Amino acid sequence: MTSLQNSHVAMPLDVLLRTAGVAIALVFLLVIAVRGGWRQRTDLLLMVACAAAYLVCSAPTRPCCGTPVALPVLLGAITFPFALWRLARVVLDDEPRIAPVAWVGLLILLGSGWLAASDYLEIPTSARMAAAVLNKLAGFGFLGTALYRAWSSWDGDLVEPRRKLRWALIAYLGAYGLMILLAEVYLLGERPPDWLDLANAAAIDLTMLATLVFLVQPSQAAMDTLFAPKSPEPPLAPSAPPPDPGDEPLLERLHQLMDGQKLYREPDLSVDSLARQVAVPEYVLRRLIHERLGHRNFAAYVNEFRLQEVAARLSDAQLARRPILTLALEAGFGSIGPFNRAFRDRYGVTPTAFRVAAMRGDRAPGEGSTQTPAGATSP
Repeated sequence: MTSLQNSHVAMPLDVLLRTAGVAIALVFLLVIAVRGGWRQRTDLLLMVACAAAYLVCSAPTRPCCGTPVALPVLLGAITFPFALWRLARVVLDDEPRIAPVAWVGLLILLGSGWLAASDYLEIPTSARMAAAVLNKLAGFGFLGTALYRAWSSWDGDLVEPRRKLRWALIAYLGAYGLMILLAEVYLLGERPPDWLDLANAAAIDLTMLATLVFLVQPSQAAMDTLFAPKSPEPPLAPSAPPPDPGDEPLLERLHQLMDGQKLYREPDLSVDSLARQVAVPEYVLRRLIHERLGHRNFAAYVNEFRLQEVAARLSDAQLARRPILTLALEAGFGSIGPFNRAFRDRYGVTPTAFRVAAMRGDRAPGEGSTQTPAGATSP
């Protein structure tokens, strides 16, 4: 009799929590619609939609697993690790591209999750278990990568509010997602206890609610912290305080170090080491580069100097036989892979194509978009 009463009490609470989570997700949609910028906030909406789908599909009755009609919702729930990884790249690294290996990982995540969760598919139990294990491994890959990026790129983040928020919005969500995956691996093939289902739904609701409260603040600064548009030469942010005249000597010193002494050629240059050279605290240097020079990431600021040096030397006929790798290393890049990606992003072509066009006397591809880093002159 007691167990029946407990079941009777738990079930409405479970439904209430999951319904609340879906309602919060719908409010997210309304907030983004009112604020505008759908395309820019798509990744946040994707993660919220996936979280809502997970709340629905993880209910004890398994509403998404018994019929093909619910397949879109099921796939949304399965996509959550990818959605969090994608949001981490956009928010933390200002990187909108998705590498081919990530697309492969997403296909593995979706295909294995569908095979493991769909009760209407007649497949051997061993195959279903193998698909479940593969699905968890793919999920671990995405969530683990998101956590790694939250940690590894923290020091180079020049947006101070974003540095403080990354642990709450990314690391917490990623760590929680990993805990859920570990619990699912431990309970592989079994239903979790009722109390764990309730705790899981409540935690997801609270996380989405806290994020929503942050984003609906009266100031647009909350949205801009995470989703300010990236621009090659952004102006001073409208919400930033007026320029401090005392910044000018510091900017001149920074310019002299970076453009005059070519400090950017140091492969291990960091915010800390550059701040010591400028003789200011780290937070002052971060503010200068972000608010006065318009960069959201320290690596992007330094790489702009490096790329302009390499582009200039690729256009020099006297250096036509000098290996491109040597030019990249001399400019401060640590390896050829990151250099090639950064160069293509900056100029739209490979370094080799850039050099060929320059040696022919043509205007080098991407040359029209070349510009000097804020506060610097061309190398």
